[in-house]
Amino acid sequence: MYGTDELYFRIMEERDLEPMRILHNDPSTLYNLTDITPVNEVMQKKWFESMSQSKSSKRYVVCTKQGGSEVILGLVRFNEIDFVNRNMLVGLDIMPQFRGQGLGTKTYKLMCDYCFKELNMHKVTLYVGNFNDRGKHLYQKMGFKEEGVLKEALYRDGKYHDCIIMSLFRRDCLNNG
Repeated sequence: MYGTDELYFRIMEERDLEPMRILHNDPSTLYNLTDITPVNEVMQKKWFESMSQSKSSKRYVVCTKQGGSEVILGLVRFNEIDFVNRNMLVGLDIMPQFRGQGLGTKTYKLMCDYCFKELNMHKVTLYVGNFNDRGKHLYQKMGFKEEGVLKEALYRDGKYHDCIIMSLFRRDCLNNG
C-alpha cells in the first residue's frame, strides 16, 4: 500500500478483477485507451496471471476508506518499468462515478511521488489521444510536457487521431512540491 488514509493504491489482487474488468469495458474508459478491446472474465483472468509475473508492468488499485470500508476508485498502470535507465510509462483510469472530483490530480501526485521517490525514476511518460482534452489538461497541470507525437496512431469514430507523448522528469516534479 502506498499513500494516505484518504487516498492510496495497493497491488491489484484477484478479488479486484471484476471491478477492474467493468472499468476497462466502460465505453468512456475504452475510448481513451490505446487498446480498445473489451475483455471477458476469461481474458481478464489470463491477463492478470501474466501481469502478476511481470517485472516490467504493475497494476495497482486506487482506493479510499469510507466508514471503515475500502472503496475502489480506479486503476494505476505502470508499464515498461526500466530500472537501468530509470524510465517508465504511467496511466490512470478512474471509475466513471468518481470522475470530476479531483481524484485524477490527487492520484497523479501520489503516483509521481511513488515513481520518483520510491522507485527512483528519472522520467515518467504517458500517451494521450489528441482528442482527450480533459486528460491533456490534467497532465499539463501536473507538469508533463509534450515530447512527441505518434501521427494518426489511434483510430476512433471512423478516423485516425494523433497520440501525444508527454513526459515528466524527476527534477521538474520534485521542484514543484
